Amino acid sequence: MYLRYSWEDFRLTHIKRNALGGYVEIASTVKNMLWLPDLYIPNAATVINPVIFVPSTSFRIYENHTIFANQYLVLELSCPFNYALFPMDVQICDIALQSFGSSPCETNMTWAEHLPLTYSTSTLSQFSYHLHRSNDGAEKGVFHTSSKSVYERSQIHMYVVLTRKIMFYMMQIYIPSMLFVVVSWISFLIPAEMAQGRMLLTITTMLTMVSLFAAGSEYVPKASYVKAIDVWMCLCTFLSFFAVVDCLADVRLESMLSGESRRKATDTFVLTGQARRQTVVEIFMKYARAGGAPAQGEDPGERDEQIASANTLTEMLVKWFFKAHRASVIVYPVVFILFNIVYWVVCLGTLEELDLGARGVPV
Repeated sequence: MYLRYSWEDFRLTHIKRNALGGYVEIASTVKNMLWLPDLYIPNAATVINPVIFVPSTSFRIYENHTIFANQYLVLELSCPFNYALFPMDVQICDIALQSFGSSPCETNMTWAEHLPLTYSTSTLSQFSYHLHRSNDGAEKGVFHTSSKSVYERSQIHMYVVLTRKIMFYMMQIYIPSMLFVVVSWISFLIPAEMAQGRMLLTITTMLTMVSLFAAGSEYVPKASYVKAIDVWMCLCTFLSFFAVVDCLADVRLESMLSGESRRKATDTFVLTGQARRQTVVEIFMKYARAGGAPAQGEDPGERDEQIASANTLTEMLVKWFFKAHRASVIVYPVVFILFNIVYWVVCLGTLEELDLGARGVPV
């Protein structure tokens, strides 16, 4: 940044006009004899004044006893960021310029009347930015010391408003995860008889989703609270996991129904086809060895009731599962669509409010 500031010092002698105009350049030896404002930037972690042959600083004294200073500085600022809406966040960095040791009565800072704040348009990798300044008049910063005493300093503020570019995260995380969730939903439409292909599809989709989020976490800032992208990742992972569980339940149910149908087919074959070539006694003895006849001491009526109740329970479970499966085909995409509507409305609405609030910084 180029920091330009001026002040009046009536203790200086009258400056005569010379060929350069109504000012005189001050040499570095004379500069040390002048009073200079003790400017200070509280949130500056590092301040560098580059030097090639001489320090990049110039001072001029004008005819009206005004001293004008121009400095080139490289600043490393410490600004607290809030990543709750990441990657749709707007960050505001408050840069305050104040006097370190003088009270507002001794040093009162104001912005210049004509174009006090200008900046060049450059391209940042993650943000688009613009600058705002505080009111024309200075603000009073109140500070508390360890001895509970209070002191005031005159301050002027500049706000750097950073709006994150979301297109990178849309292409790397959001759009691929949407497609994977759609692929997980398509697995509901595959018949349960194709168990091997369906299991391969759902498990591969979930593992790919987890790998995608693990790779995308490298671009996510580390914070102890939940961010908007974390909510997205959790729901997409849960939907993929639900598709895997549904596929496992379908495969298990299909296996149970296939075993039941094979058992019934075997029983029917014994009672019909073999009955044509065997006597009733042989059929009864074969059924007794296979467990078809009631055991000794067992009530046949009680056994029939147990079989009937078990069959009824099985039929109820099968009917309930088929209803749940049909409902999941509709509920799964509806949940994802509703989540998208709420997610993007809340995030983009809050982003717009933050951006308008940032643009509404007093100017």
